[in-house]
Amino acid sequence: LYLFGGLLEINDHLPYRDAPLYFFVLCAVTALLALAAAFFFIPRVGSAISYYGFKPYWASLLFLYLGWACAVCMAWEFARIMSTVDKGTPFILQNVRNLHHIAICCGVCALDFFFILFFNPSITLGLCAAILCFGCLCALVLGSVFGKAVRYKEENDLTV
Repeated sequence: LYLFGGLLEINDHLPYRDAPLYFFVLCAVTALLALAAAFFFIPRVGSAISYYGFKPYWASLLFLYLGWACAVCMAWEFARIMSTVDKGTPFILQNVRNLHHIAICCGVCALDFFFILFFNPSITLGLCAAILCFGCLCALVLGSVFGKAVRYKEENDLTV
């Protein structure tokens, strides 16, 4: 949304002011539907999965499906945060909850990478797990900072 935000600020006089936002949503929904279709057909192409190094078939399916579900959940939460930012109300309790949900999803994805690491030892998978753990911690810190900002904002609103 920030990529298209410059278009919205520069071209306020356009008749289709929300066109870049709708284009972004259309692209995101199309990508999610394509991913859903791909994951629906993954059990039918098990030989392709084992070709890329994931030896236990059930473990690779669990890894892929759980990672996909967490990615979709995180994308949804990010979209909800961006909608409140676009409305001009970023410091609300809903965003704090959304950031905590993102932290949970990052933590589940990190555990998912640690799980598949037992079946397919790889430095790349370990690095991805470490990055997701760091993302989980960052989301938790950012959520607590947003929570404090919401409390300060409420106190300021009450004193005025």
